[in-house]
Amino acid sequence: INAIDDEGPPLDFQYVTQSVETTPLNINRVISSLQMGRLAQEFNQLEPPYIFECNRNCRCWTTCNNRVVQNGIVCRLQLFKTKGRGWGVKTLRDIPQGVFICDFDYGEKFWVIKWKQFTCACGSPKCKYSADTIRQTLEEYRLRHGEDDTPQES
Repeated sequence: INAIDDEGPPLDFQYVTQSVETTPLNINRVISSLQMGRLAQEFNQLEPPYIFECNRNCRCWTTCNNRVVQNGIVCRLQLFKTKGRGWGVKTLRDIPQGVFICDFDYGEKFWVIKWKQFTCACGSPKCKYSADTIRQTLEEYRLRHGEDDTPQES
């Protein structure tokens, strides 16, 4: 919905209603925090930063309660144009806390803006979510777009 101007939705926006399996991840099995498939003791279980769920490698059925993300979108969402902030996505009904809404590829701007909130602790300098990589991305953004256009770090 665009009640602001005549601009159409972003050309690079792709709405996907089905779960899409990407290429398998090459997991570094020497990470000490893997602990034989169990979460590390220091993992914040009250407010976990990740979603863990069963998958096709598990012995459970596809109806397992721990299969949420792969079941796709269950909330009605709407793409809309904001005044002065570009495009956004909103829900059409209230959503209870903790409910999975959707899987979303935030793109480069999200990681630039949110680098303080989300960083990977794997220690690999090549990890695209490591603090160093995100800081470097922020610096590259500043060089490309100038200081005045740099997203606010929150």
